[in-house]
Amino acid sequence: MTDQKFFGMWDGTEWVIPPVLQYDGALGGVLAHSKNGDYERAKTALLTYYKGRPTAINFTRNDNNPLHVEMAAEKIFSFIQNDGAAGKVTVSPQWGSYSV
Repeated sequence: MTDQKFFGMWDGTEWVIPPVLQYDGALGGVLAHSKNGDYERAKTALLTYYKGRPTAINFTRNDNNPLHVEMAAEKIFSFIQNDGAAGKVTVSPQWGSYSV
């Protein structure tokens, strides 16, 4: 997935390529860098966010897919997303392309 597809591509008025990442208030810095097209800074800001997030969250989810609960606990899957999880994969900490 390209940086433009993950973070989105902003033309100054609207998303030319809608982001896969769902921005919320805590990701304001990531959003700003993405809108400026500075994907390296967006990556750094996103990594900083994930490293600084609290590990304990309290939630319940009535779901037939146990991966959703695990992914929600890791803040990978949000309750707003409608896509289903098909599986999980572990990747290296280096940015790169992966086929699943």
